Amino acid sequence: MFTEKFNNAFDWVILDIEGGYVNHPKDPGGRTVYGITEKYHPKEWENGPPTLERAKQFYFDQYWEPLRLDEMTSIKVAIEVFDTAVLHGAGTAVMLLQKAYNFWAGTEIKKYYTIREDGRMGTATISSVNRFCISGDCNEAALYVMLNVM
Repeated sequence: MFTEKFNNAFDWVILDIEGGYVNHPKDPGGRTVYGITEKYHPKEWENGPPTLERAKQFYFDQYWEPLRLDEMTSIKVAIEVFDTAVLHGAGTAVMLLQKAYNFWAGTEIKKYYTIREDGRMGTATISSVNRFCISGDCNEAALYVMLNVM
């Protein structure tokens, strides 16, 4: 059901970074497992802490699919957008991608049209970023770093 790209992203972002169960007294989200907080996602905690499979389905349904990340040609960019979405929300993640693309492709290289910075992962954003990443002009590492520092 899950794609290899999603599985890789989930393993890196959720298992390696977010980790398992945490209940830190200074964490405003309260009990957390796989990055899913009881306070902000009570439905996911109705039957106890989310299982690994439930967490995987949650991230696929809430982030990966709506962001259409399987359509991204660059796994590095897809994973970074996913990570940013988990931490800051989907709209913010897409807005940062659009800003990074516009800066790099439109301002620095000046060979590409800029895209609207609206926080929506639509066809224009996906096709522009994909075209840029497979063109030979794209420095995936630079785009990745820009997404990390913005």
